Formats: sequence, C-alpha cells, structure tokens
Amino acid sequence: MRTALAAKTLVKTRDEAFDGYHQALAAHQMPRPARHVDPPSRRRSSRRPARCESSAGRRAFPDPDPADQPGPIEAARAQRRQTAATEAAALRRAHAERA
Repeated sequence: MRTALAAKTLVKTRDEAFDGYHQALAAHQMPRPARHVDPPSRRRSSRRPARCESSAGRRAFPDPDPADQPGPIEAARAQRRQTAATEAAALRRAHAERA
C-alpha cells in the first residue's frame, strides 16, 4: 500500500524548484563581504563617550560617605517599618473598597 501511494505522489527536488528559491539559496550561501573598518579609530571613538558618561555619572552621583550610612540593625528596623506601613496602607485601601 505504501509503495503505491509513494508512486502516485510527486516529489519536488531542488532541481525542480522555482527560480526564486534558487536565487534566495545562492544569496544565502554567498560569503559575507569583508567590512572596511579601521579598528584603532573605532576603539578610540567607542571609548570617548564611555569616558564622558562615567565622569558625568561620578559627578552627578558621588559615592556616599560610609559614616553617613546607618548600621545593619538600623537598616533592618527601617526596612521593617517601611514594610509595616505599606501593609497598613494596603489594608486601609482594601477596607475602603469593601465599604
């Protein structure tokens, strides 16, 4: 049964494909053209904006003074207070929506 069905169906091969297929296949198989780029000048041009951005960032956001930072215990307490305040606000909103 299988051989009779296979004999009746047409099999398309690459040789019988449309011209557009052959053109697309040839374009896909072509090697990429070599790019003409001067690497040293390209490296210099890419470093310059990065240098400007990093110096501007340091001026805008200086490193915080470690003496001004709270200790780990105070930071944890502040975090708990913030969490409790957020939960309380959410509960108030939920109760207000039910009412």
